[in-house]
Amino acid sequence: MTAQSFISKLSERESCPACGSSRSEFITVPNGGYVLHQAVLEFECDATFRASSDGISLIYPCPARSVLAADLMTIEVQGRMK
Repeated sequence: MTAQSFISKLSERESCPACGSSRSEFITVPNGGYVLHQAVLEFECDATFRASSDGISLIYPCPARSVLAADLMTIEVQGRMK
């Protein structure tokens, strides 16, 4: 696959795949010409993804999953205390 393919896929995303928050910023970086080399997509929740010729990678995770994990661990401990 080319960087263009991964950048195109990332550019289609309008909401965070984890929590659904809106897209806040999409930045493309050319490689010195008109061909895009990489792109960065950020959402309102701060989740950030990068697309390049290597694929799509996570820069900063959506905190929603971590909040859910913390809530579930709390419920689990509270359940044991009863």
